[in-house]
Amino acid sequence: MSATGDGPAAELAAAGLYDETAPDAEDRLDLLTFLLEQGCTIDDLVAAEAAGRLVTAASDAMLRKGQTPLRAEEIAALAGIDRELIRAWRTLGFPDPPDDAAVWWPSDADIFAQFDVGAELFGAERMAQFSRVLGRAAAQVAEAAVALFLTEVQAPLERGAIPPVELARANVTAQLALNAIPTVFEAAFRHHVDATQRRTQETPFSDDRRRATMCVAFADLVGSTELAHRLDPAGTARLAADLEEVATDTVARSGGRLVKTIGDGVLFTTPAPADALAIATALVEWAASDDRLEGLRVGMAAGPVVWQDGDVHGPVVNLAARLCAAAGRGQILVDAGFADAAGDDRPPLSLSGHLTLRGFADPVPAFTPTARPNSRQ
Repeated sequence: MSATGDGPAAELAAAGLYDETAPDAEDRLDLLTFLLEQGCTIDDLVAAEAAGRLVTAASDAMLRKGQTPLRAEEIAALAGIDRELIRAWRTLGFPDPPDDAAVWWPSDADIFAQFDVGAELFGAERMAQFSRVLGRAAAQVAEAAVALFLTEVQAPLERGAIPPVELARANVTAQLALNAIPTVFEAAFRHHVDATQRRTQETPFSDDRRRATMCVAFADLVGSTELAHRLDPAGTARLAADLEEVATDTVARSGGRLVKTIGDGVLFTTPAPADALAIATALVEWAASDDRLEGLRVGMAAGPVVWQDGDVHGPVVNLAARLCAAAGRGQILVDAGFADAAGDDRPPLSLSGHLTLRGFADPVPAFTPTARPNSRQ
């Protein structure tokens, strides 16, 4: 297609987007034509070029659902709230934009309207804390989705020296797939709410419901620092994914909750000691069977914890972490509170010793399953 005449090429050239004499003119025109076919306007392409995002212009438009960005006073008026309540944006993990910046989409009005409703119901401070949890969860899903595309789609395409239009097509295809995530997330969220409600039925709470009595466990890989130096980045990523997969499946199978992964370790909780022991034993056995690993250790404690914002806090959590750090390869250590709560559950627990743990003034009695899995020596 020539830049002369009255066709799209002429308009693109007039906008400074296309030069038919450039060495990459053909590839450039293919890209621009594709973006126009996807619904982008010349003005959209000029703005995308200025932002260094020409290849993703069509997928970016799909992400914002074709909406025109609004300024703070515009989104506040649309949401029917005071402009000061736009601070909710910060609790979701975003920085405050310049006063005249147009960064919000009309659909964002629902965020601020719902924050206003939530603040009236739960109080502004607690609603802000909850919004931070939502923001972190959304950010993690977004990071995972973008990383998946970059490593599994974009990198191979770039290594193949493909024309820009192919990368643009791949971005559009990925965005179409991305559109399914909210539906999947909503379904998963509703099922997790149901599972959480069922677990809380088995969990004793204080009268104000701010403290829950449960088993808390830390498990981490032995020698992980040395292991990270032995493995290449791909191997390290694969190991982290394997640990998360095994922990997620094992904890769910025994009715527990995987609270979070922490580098080379995991934190999980269960209402009952028997379930915690089953999970810990399975994790130790998995690590012992994996030739890459030196082993895994587990520390567990039982008692009242502060249960807030999807996390657990308090001395019981700290004790579980200290017991994990004190455990040997393939060893499971539990505190006296856990041993008392376990009662006659199997495997039986025996006193391992009195340990001096950082942050605890007196030696702490530690117990271990009598019939624990064999670990590699």
